[in-house]
Formats: sequence, C-alpha cells, structure tokens
Amino acid sequence: MPSIYSGHERHDTLRPPENRRHCTIGYGHLVHRGRCNGNEPEDFKREITREQGLDLLRRDTKVAERAVNQQVQVVLTQYQFDALVSFVFNVGAGAFGGSTLLLRLNQGEYRAVPAELMRWVNSGGRPLPGLVRRRRTEGVLFSQGAYGVVDAPTDADISESAYAIVDAPADSDISEVEGNDERANAVEKPTADH
Repeated sequence: MPSIYSGHERHDTLRPPENRRHCTIGYGHLVHRGRCNGNEPEDFKREITREQGLDLLRRDTKVAERAVNQQVQVVLTQYQFDALVSFVFNVGAGAFGGSTLLLRLNQGEYRAVPAELMRWVNSGGRPLPGLVRRRRTEGVLFSQGAYGVVDAPTDADISESAYAIVDAPADSDISEVEGNDERANAVEKPTADH
C-alpha cells in the first residue's frame, strides 16, 4: 500500500466531523452517501479496530488500483500509478473515468496531470485546505516521484509547465478552470472524507 495515504487518511470512528458530507469509517471507507443517520450496517455502528480499518483500506485501494489499471492507456511509472491510485481512492472510479485528467493523460499529456489534480480541491463550492494539500502531494508524487506530504502554501497556483508551485490565489484559477469544462462540473466533486 503506498505511503501516500499516511498523510491524508486517518482512522476515524463512524461519527464523522460536521463538515463531512458522507458517512465514512476507518481510513475513509465510504459506508454510504450522505451523513451518518443510524441506518448503517451493525458492523459500522460501533468503532472499528485499527486492523479492521486497515483491512477496509486494503480493499478500497484494490478498487482504486483496478480503476487505474483499466482506464489509463499510457505507460506509468510506479510513483505515477501510486499518485493516481490515491486520487481515485479519494474521488472514486466513476469521477476519475469521466475526468479531463484521464482524457489528457491518455492523450500523453503527462505534464497536465498536476494541474488537472488541482481542479479537484473544492467541496461545497470552496477549496478545502486538506484537499489542496492532498492534490499537491499527489501532483508532486506524479511528476517528481517524491513520496510524502508536500509542505506548500495552500493558496499557491500550479503551473502546467514543469509543475512549479507559484504564489497566487488558487480559488480564482480553480473556478476559472472548472467553468471551462462541463464534464468537471457534471460529476460529483470530491469531499474531504473520501
């Protein structure tokens, strides 16, 4: 399992924080869409152990790995594969399959991937610092093979050229890019919980 998860996924109980839109448990395992409401399976109504959480993470990671293997049509390095698996784990295979990121990557536009990742930082119409950090980490891993959480300002802009972090407000660039691509708006945007 790639070490990229260590900085982004944490072990939670079933009761998510107020800002979560979907019911999750463990290391971001989706129990169901929408907030926890008491109708969850009995196994998830109480806190799970760390081992149970890791088992769910392994299963969920396999789903993300399968999606990357089936949908990406270009050759990837191990670190590019790991970055995409982290991304798919977070946004879901369906969102990945309909993304401009996948389209551009499959056209051989490897350099476009970090900037495309940065389009997936909003929840509830605004950028979330945790998603910005996660996407930066995935972008650096994809482009440079550097594992670990990136310590970069969350309001920095990403350049498509050599994946440089440039100081600039991210929210204006993000909304500008999102407005140009109807497919990015057609799929459910990622949330911080999964």
